[in-house]
Amino acid sequence: YVTWMRARAPHHILIENTVIESVGGIALYVYTGVTFVTLRNVTITGPSASVMVYIDAETSRIHLEDSFIDGSEASRETIAVDASDWVEIRRNTIVSKHAGVFAYRNCGEDGVIRHTTPSHGVYESNDFQGSGPSIELGSRQGNRDYCGDDYGWPYGSSASDMDHARWNTVL
Repeated sequence: YVTWMRARAPHHILIENTVIESVGGIALYVYTGVTFVTLRNVTITGPSASVMVYIDAETSRIHLEDSFIDGSEASRETIAVDASDWVEIRRNTIVSKHAGVFAYRNCGEDGVIRHTTPSHGVYESNDFQGSGPSIELGSRQGNRDYCGDDYGWPYGSSASDMDHARWNTVL
């Protein structure tokens, strides 16, 4: 499934020297299966009823570097890494009202099995400003009412509701 999804999703995307302003929703949503995305020297601001940047399940090799992400008007963490692997978040200024980066796996939400985990990430040389934890790896660990909604299959979040945030590096 993961290979199939990634083969059909957009890939090799560069967003550079850009300003993204939210008008109430998620400012940047990296959709399921998207791979090889680099955001460099990007400013992300504005109000959000959720997070500022959402990196969805089955995505891989998403790089966010040398950017300014202002989550002071977000109602959740500034950046959500939901079951995405090989993410690199480096040399950014990340402003938070609630938290900087949460890396987790949304077990069973909407009955959808998450196959990948927030693993092999690199979180390096970021300047965290504001309140809440800067980075929380494995921030959910099956603590959601919908975790059982994907029950019955021997793989992914159906087999385990845990986040399995492994082999990450925080520097």
